Amino acid sequence: MVKEELEILQPNIVLFLSGSYYDGKLKNVLGEIKYSPLPNYRERQLSKLDISGIDFAFRTYHPNYLFRNNINSYFEMMINDIKF
Repeated sequence: MVKEELEILQPNIVLFLSGSYYDGKLKNVLGEIKYSPLPNYRERQLSKLDISGIDFAFRTYHPNYLFRNNINSYFEMMINDIKF
C-alpha cells in the first residue's frame, strides 16, 4: 500500500518517523534500501534513505522520542541536507 501511494503521489521528500525497529518492514514494502547516517548521527538515529524515484527520504525516531531529545536538531539536519 505504501509503495503504491508513493508511486501515485510522486513526492520529492518522504519522512519515515518509525525508528530503526521498522527497517525490516520498510524493506518488505519498498525493496532494498540503502541507509546513510547524516553527520553527527548514528544510522539508527537519523538516516537518509536511497529509494528509487524519491529525491530525499529520511528515517528517524517517533516524534515522542524526538520531542524529548531536541527535535529541532533532527529537522535542521534534514533541512540542511535538502538545501545542499
